[in-house]
Parts: sequence; structure tokens; C-alpha cells
Amino acid sequence: FTSTEAAGTRSFVTPFLVANGVYSVTIRHQEGLFFNSVSWNITGEIGATSYSDTVARTNLPAAATFDFQIANQIPDVSIMSFLTGLFKMFNLVAYVNDSGVIVVRPLEATSGVSNSYYTSADVSGLDAPINYDISDYVDTTDRTVNIALPYKEVLYAYEGTGTYLAKQHNQLFGRPWGALSYIGGTDRDGQGGVNFNASTKVYQVIAPFEHMKYERLINVGVNTKPFTTIQWGWSVNENEEPYIGKPVIFYGVKQGGSGTENLSFQETPTLAVLVNQYWIPSNSLFKNPSVGKQNINFGLELNEYDFGSDEFTDTLFAVYHSEYIIDVFNPSRRITQVTSYLPLRITYNLKLNDTFTINSSTFIINSITTDLQSGKSKMELLNKV
Repeated sequence: FTSTEAAGTRSFVTPFLVANGVYSVTIRHQEGLFFNSVSWNITGEIGATSYSDTVARTNLPAAATFDFQIANQIPDVSIMSFLTGLFKMFNLVAYVNDSGVIVVRPLEATSGVSNSYYTSADVSGLDAPINYDISDYVDTTDRTVNIALPYKEVLYAYEGTGTYLAKQHNQLFGRPWGALSYIGGTDRDGQGGVNFNASTKVYQVIAPFEHMKYERLINVGVNTKPFTTIQWGWSVNENEEPYIGKPVIFYGVKQGGSGTENLSFQETPTLAVLVNQYWIPSNSLFKNPSVGKQNINFGLELNEYDFGSDEFTDTLFAVYHSEYIIDVFNPSRRITQVTSYLPLRITYNLKLNDTFTINSSTFIINSITTDLQSGKSKMELLNKV
């Protein structure tokens, strides 16, 4: 129960309470306000028996600041599900370094993203990939080469796209808002051809979040400044009924300063408060592509805030997935199974982001199993293309 007035009697009904239960009443108030006294009366019925109880509290202490209870505000999502979603979105890899620290890095990224796992050292300058020439240690008589691609298509999408504008987008364009379906090709926007060597299976990368499509408000009839600085998301379904979907992940962009439209909040029936600094939800990290083009759409979409601009090209796929996936779908990609007897100086220091050279060809490690007694290693290697 909520009220915009700080005094008076308010009533609400909560059915089906357990008769002999222990109940608590929590009262929250706006920062800067406090109650001199609070009382409440509890009445109800158990069968044909009525009961009543009155509780009063006076001389309540005034809180200096608002006590924001994070656990009461965050969505109902497990920590593992939340982290898994981030790993899927940004194509992250985690490992424990020699100091016992869990390091999280992008697998392979473009557009100036540093410290990616396959291409560079981490933020501390450690764990840079090393290339080992193992030509002299490979058993050339035991070698198998197969096609590397087990899927015909990779689908990137969000699990939740049930809000009104996101549903409308799907109906208009025939695909979920912010999603991307990659079927081979050579460009970082997922616009490619068909790989006829692939299987018929589809691999899905689904982030467990709601992905809302937002809308920038306009000044109707104002030609000098038609677009406001306010952007909002409408959390209703296609029937315009209240909708609570998956936990929403977005960028919070702070608006303020000269030229920012005011927001008016009705504090009481007679008092309105104007706010000229506020946060707007956004799928893009920046409002202007000249500042930055990063966004959390998997595929390229028209930007909601910047007049439908198509210049926000640093999508999740383009920055964090394309380098790896384009190589995976390359018709020249092969997976090679070999047996080798690696010296201890390599086995002891080997990391999964290291590469091997065999007779002038460079390979990425897909998997490796080593018998430490015999020194025999069975490896699956992917050729770099």
C-alpha cells in the first residue's frame, strides 16, 4: 500500500492470513520526512469469530538518510543466472591465474577492446598468449582432419522481448528486438551467406534478461525543438496490460544541464516537484555515435534516442563475437586431431589461449588431454584462418 500523503487513515485488505502467525509491518518513508507517530489497527475474522488489535508507536526517530534495501529492490534472479547472462552477452571467459585470482576477460574482441583472452595479456600484463612450435613433437602417423563446424546457424537473442514496443518490432520486422541470426559470411554485422558444409543444427545464445525497446518523447507541435531529452520504456504487453517479464538489463544515462526538459512529480494533490536531473534507460552506452557506438543489441538496430540512427554499429556480436564466429564459419576451418609428446617446459607452462605451430601452420587449442606419466597428449586443434 502506498500513499502520497504523509498523514491520515488509510485502509487496505490482505486476505488469507494464517490465524496464529507472527506478522511484521514495515513502514518506509521518503528521504527528509519522518513520522511523529504511527498506529495501525488489525481486524479480521476466523470463521464466525471476529478479532481486533491496535498497535501504536510514538516519538519515532528521524532517519538521516533513506535506507535503501537492495535485496528488496533487485529482480528475482539467481547470481549464477545473472553472471551466465553477462558471460553470454559479452562472450567472456574466466580462469584462475597463478596468484589464485579469478580473471574474467572477453574471449576475443574488436573495436579497441583490450585484454581479450586470445589476443593479449590481461590488465596486469600477465597471461599473454604464447606460440609454441611443436613440429618436432607431433606423431605424424596419427592424424585426423574433419570439418570443424557442427551447426548451420548461431542465434543470438534475449529471453524476454514481451513488452509492447519489442512485440511491435517483432511483428513489423519478423525477428525479435535486438536479436541476430548468423549464417556464415564475412562481415561483423552478421550479414552473410549460407555455409553448405555445415550441419542442420542451430546453436542458440540466449541471454536470460528482458530486452526492452525504448522511446524518446517528442514535443507535439513544437517545430523548434521536437525531441525532448526524456526516454522511457512502457512495461505493458501487446494488449496494453501491465507486464513484468525477465529482469531488465540496460544502460542508465544521466540527463541534466542546459536544455534538459523537466520532469514533474506530483508530491501531494497541491504540490508538484520539478526535476531536471534524471536517469533514462538506454540500450546504448552513449547518446551520440560520435562519442561512442557501444550498445547491448546483438544485431544492428536503429537507435531509439538518436533520431533512428543506424550508426551505433558496435553491437554485442560485432565487438565480442564476430571475430571468433566468422572464423568458425569459414569454409576453410578444420579441426585436426593429433598425438604429440610435449616436453615438460611446454606442458608445465601451457595455457589454453596459447597457440601451436606445426610445419608453418598455426593452430588454436580446442582441447588437450595429457598423460603425465607417458607424456602423451591427445589434442584437438583448430587451424587459424
